[in-house]
Amino acid sequence: MVTAVDTNVLSALLGGEPEESMQARTALREAARAGGLLISPIVYAELRAAPQGTEEEVAAMLSALRIE
Repeated sequence: MVTAVDTNVLSALLGGEPEESMQARTALREAARAGGLLISPIVYAELRAAPQGTEEEVAAMLSALRIE
């Protein structure tokens, strides 16, 4: 099963409170075990619109999380 990851999950992981970050990390880990992770073009655009959303930063984050 492939899981589509929402921007809010990635935002919580990167800049949320420690508990939110841990919850996001756990959810992504569990979803990755069940199958692949992906984002939609809209989520990609939202990540790029963030202040730290350079192409290189977003690509590195997606690669590290193994999100297509």
